[in-house]
Amino acid sequence: MKNKNYLILALFCALIFAGCSSNKSVSSGIPKSLKENAVIEYSMGDMARLEGDPVSAVVLLRKAYKESNCNRVILDDLIESYCYLSPEEMQRFNDVPDLICQYLTEVNFDEKIAEDFGSILFSRFQFEKWENIFSKLIEKYPNDSRIIKLLMFKVSRIDIKPEDFDLIFNLNPDSTRWGKIDLILQEEFIGLLNYIVNAFPDQAETVLRKSYETYGAKRIFQEWFQFYLERKNFDAAIALAEKYFAWDQELQKAYLPMLLRIYLSCDKYEKINEYQAFCRDIEDENLILIFISAAVYSDRADIAVDCFRKYLKISKNEEDKRNVKHLISSFLLQKGLKKEWMRLYKETDLNIQLSNYCYALAANDSSGSNNSEAYLDSLTALGLPKYRKNIILADIFECLNRQNDAKKYLNLLDKEDLTEENDIILATYLAFKGEEYEKAEEFSSALNNPGFSAFINGECLQNLKKYSLAAEWYWKAAHQDCLSLDNYFVIGTFFEMRGETDKLLAVSEKCYSRFPENSSAINYYGYSLLIYSDKTEKARKLIYEAFEKDPDNLGIRDSMGWLYYKLGKYQTSKVFFEEFIYNEVTNSEIAYHLGALFLKLSEPEEGKNMLNLAVKLNNHKQSVEKAETMLKYLNKK
Repeated sequence: MKNKNYLILALFCALIFAGCSSNKSVSSGIPKSLKENAVIEYSMGDMARLEGDPVSAVVLLRKAYKESNCNRVILDDLIESYCYLSPEEMQRFNDVPDLICQYLTEVNFDEKIAEDFGSILFSRFQFEKWENIFSKLIEKYPNDSRIIKLLMFKVSRIDIKPEDFDLIFNLNPDSTRWGKIDLILQEEFIGLLNYIVNAFPDQAETVLRKSYETYGAKRIFQEWFQFYLERKNFDAAIALAEKYFAWDQELQKAYLPMLLRIYLSCDKYEKINEYQAFCRDIEDENLILIFISAAVYSDRADIAVDCFRKYLKISKNEEDKRNVKHLISSFLLQKGLKKEWMRLYKETDLNIQLSNYCYALAANDSSGSNNSEAYLDSLTALGLPKYRKNIILADIFECLNRQNDAKKYLNLLDKEDLTEENDIILATYLAFKGEEYEKAEEFSSALNNPGFSAFINGECLQNLKKYSLAAEWYWKAAHQDCLSLDNYFVIGTFFEMRGETDKLLAVSEKCYSRFPENSSAINYYGYSLLIYSDKTEKARKLIYEAFEKDPDNLGIRDSMGWLYYKLGKYQTSKVFFEEFIYNEVTNSEIAYHLGALFLKLSEPEEGKNMLNLAVKLNNHKQSVEKAETMLKYLNKK
């Protein structure tokens, strides 16, 4: 009965075909410009496919394909029908893989067709047929970077073989072409190297060395460098870095921070000091902080002060600045270098609570005297204006829990006196702490920026654990158009910790609308959508866009890793997370991500360790809760 139906349809199509021009489609489902016989065979085959008769469909579509001069539409339907055949039925159509191979090698190297058909063969355990297609593609396209994807496709289904390694070095012999390869494809290649390093540790060094020498790409050097770090072979890592840094300035700039961290962990402070001249030409805050730490540990006040001056010029983070100021202040005072402290104070304004309090105690040889006159004399010696002395004294007495004295000096302040941002923020904080809310709002308004004033009010109240009031001010600030990127991040994190994810999404969207070209803002909105909405496709596009703008950004790489995790591509996810895997993790969210990933990769011990670390770090509420839930489930098994 079915064959009769196919024949009737074929005759119908033939009649239509006879009255139509050859360059028009016979119907919306029939490809254009087919010969009459091909139209009949295709129509009958398509009907068989739709009626669930894959054997008849393959017979007819195979014939139509041959007569159509390799038509892509017919080929797609042929592949779809072929996938419904049983392994025994596939044996009847041994020429179909040959037709696919012929199309890929002689007509068009279409990765999707190669992967789709490969999946069919793997699902039916037809490994030899895939190997045959794969080898012919390599023979036809020996230097084509698209082979990387097929190698990864092979790795994800069957093991790669050592004889495949040479392909890695022959795909792209011109190292300048690495930068022209699609960024996602670059990550696939790195994933392939990552797999080889873990599956063939004896050959890992050779593969990594040859890969780097072939492509000259920083990402491959990183894999090589991380290979040594993972095995705690710091001497080899140092030797590798020093060898290639000598002739590659770009590489030195990219990986010097990592090398300096190794020196720091090995207490090789003088080695770090040798690179101090390099510090003058860089704008990397984290790198300068390493120089400062090494100088402090090695008692090199000259280097510490020089690097500190540089740091203050480039750092935009006020909290980090305060912490570094305190470090330098304490270091100089502990070494008895009061003159250096005074000189640095006049240059950089070491006006923070702890450094001034520390200096007041040191200047008076006191162990904590409550003599306000002594403090006043010490501050007067610094040549401070009267209003600033009042702020600092209020701060010191607040620290000593002498509220009445603190209020006394705070009430001596007028809004008009406050011209420096740090002074305004400190005065606002002290007023809120003393529960003088109107005074606090008056002080913050001196910033002359309603959005930033509201933000500072929220931040002060959050630090004082007055969360409901902080939420009100943060929400007011979020609706202004004058906040910085970091301000939006702080507000979003606050609402996330309170579980108000609708407000987090609104804040991240506002941030994105304010900074549409900034990779961190794009990533922030994309990641928020990925975690707290069902708009996965929109999240994917945003995170990809951020990654293309800044592929080395660790926050963006974390988002890419978690995106691939959510998509079920765990090996690719691991590629993006590997920098966190091999370095100390200090964030609960990243630790949770790694823990979940390790469990998916069948590495339960590593997974549990990371989940426990997420709980221990306890600096991202949602991730800690998820890690605890996962650990409870694992402990019950």
